Amino acid sequence: MRFVASIAAACLATVPVLPAQGSADELLRQAGRALQANETAQAVRLLEQAVELDSEDPEPVAQLLEALLAAGDVQAGMTLAVQAQQRFPDHVGVQYWFGVGAHFLGAEPFLRLALRNLDDVNPEDPRTAVLRSLLSLARHEPREAVAGLERAGAPMARVFLATALLQLGDAAAAERALRETAEPRFEGRRQLALGQALAAQGRASEAIEALRAAERSMPASVEVQLELARLLEATGDQAGAAERRARAERLRRAEP
Repeated sequence: MRFVASIAAACLATVPVLPAQGSADELLRQAGRALQANETAQAVRLLEQAVELDSEDPEPVAQLLEALLAAGDVQAGMTLAVQAQQRFPDHVGVQYWFGVGAHFLGAEPFLRLALRNLDDVNPEDPRTAVLRSLLSLARHEPREAVAGLERAGAPMARVFLATALLQLGDAAAAERALRETAEPRFEGRRQLALGQALAAQGRASEAIEALRAAERSMPASVEVQLELARLLEATGDQAGAAERRARAERLRRAEP
C-alpha cells in the first residue's frame, strides 16, 4: 500500500531520517484527536511523522498500527506489525495491534504469536483476553469467544463480540451489541460488522447504508468493497457490484 515505503524507511530502518515538524508528543495528541474524529488518513500521516522523529519509541509505532487498521489498510499495518513485534516484544500495544491485524487477515499463526507475546508480558491485561477470544473465533469456538469478550474492556472488544455472535448465528444480538457501543477510533469496523449483522437478518438496504459508512472510514478496505459488491448484486444493482469488485481488485494490486 501507499504507506509501506515511508513506514519501512522511517520506522524500521536504522539509517538516520530527517526530522518532521512539531514534537512527537504533539503529533501523537493531534493523531489521537484525528482518530477520535474518524479522520483515519490524517491520523496515519501524523503518526508517520511521529515515528520519523523517534523510531526507537514503540508508542508511536503502536498508534500507527492502530491507525492503519482503523483506515482499513490491513496489509500495510501487518507489514509494519510483523517487524515491529520483533523490535518491541514487551510493548503491549504493539503486540495487541499485531494480533488484531492477524485476525483481520485470518493469519492464525501470527495471532498465536501475538497472544504468546502478550501472555509473557501481561497475561491479566484485557487486551490479552481479547486475543484469546480471537483465537477461539479462529478455531470456530464462538461460545468461548463470547464468554471472554463479554468481560473484556479493551478497544474493539464489542465489535469482536458481534463477530462471535454472528458466528453463533445470532445476528439480532450482534446488531444490539454494535448499536449499544461506540468505537470512535474504529467506526469503520463497527459499521462493517453492523452491515454484516443487518444483511444476515435480510435487511439489505440498511446493510448497504452501513457498509457505505464503513467505506467512508476505511477506503483502503478490500473486505468492505467485496461486502458491498455482494449486497449490491443481491439487490439487483449489477453495475454497482461490478464497480465495487473492480475497486477491490485495484486495492489488491496496490498491496505490498
